[in-house]
Parts: sequence; structure tokens; C-alpha cells
Amino acid sequence: MNQCITASVTFKKGELIPNWFTYAGEQHKIDRILFRWKKKEGHETIFYFAVEADSTPYSLSFSTRNMSWYIEQEEACEQ
Repeated sequence: MNQCITASVTFKKGELIPNWFTYAGEQHKIDRILFRWKKKEGHETIFYFAVEADSTPYSLSFSTRNMSWYIEQEEACEQ
């Protein structure tokens, strides 16, 4: 999955911090950022975030090429 989403972010000390995102018609407040990294692809930088919202892990990304947010995958597992 690589679906475009809407996200609310803040910048703190030069860092991009996602606060919430809308996915499948629902707004999800991000409870924790589990991990973050970035990757350069030519002139584009993609910022990746492993986050937890509503006790569910998600992988989000932000592209500097088109200034858009994406949900990479929903990582919920059944136990």
C-alpha cells in the first residue's frame, strides 16, 4: 500500500513531527513515534516514520518531491 493521506505536523528544532493523520475516513492521533529515518532518491528526500496510533502501528512517509504524506502499510498483526 502506498496511499496518499492527510497529516498534521509540527516542526520542532528543525525536526518534522507528525501529530495525526486521516486514513480510511478516520482521524488517528499519533501516540508515539517508534522510529524515524530518511532516504535520498535523487533530488528527493523521503522521511519515514514508524508510529503508533490507537494502539496500532503504522508506517508513514513524507515526500519532499511533491510535499505529500503517504501510509506505507498498516502493520497490525493478529495474535
